[in-house]
Amino acid sequence: MSANSSWSEVLSEVLLKPAHQNLYVPKENLPHPRSIGISKVRGIPRGQMAEYRVPHDRGRSIHIREYRNYYAIHWDKHEPKFGFGLIQHLRCDTHYWWIILSGLTGYTMSGNRLSGAFCGALIGALTRG
Repeated sequence: MSANSSWSEVLSEVLLKPAHQNLYVPKENLPHPRSIGISKVRGIPRGQMAEYRVPHDRGRSIHIREYRNYYAIHWDKHEPKFGFGLIQHLRCDTHYWWIILSGLTGYTMSGNRLSGAFCGALIGALTRG
């Protein structure tokens, strides 16, 4: 992205990429996300200073991670709101958490905990989006 890009340009460009593929933009090229009303959210710590989400069409959302000198921006297939959207986000956008959650479910619901955990994780791996 060029110097002094707008968020609308960046968001349009990131939507042309495949889901989960980051676009990296130097922070000095954009205003702060909160200054234009982009919502701050909580996420899994990965060294970022903050995270933001922009809901988009067809249930998708644009995910912005703020690092010291740049933003990493990608789009997710599902907005991780509570309910079905959260389940779909886990299944399609955060595969590893879906597999872990499936394994834990199998572990807690099975009489044989080890085989239940294995079967649950296997089912999770096979049903990820």
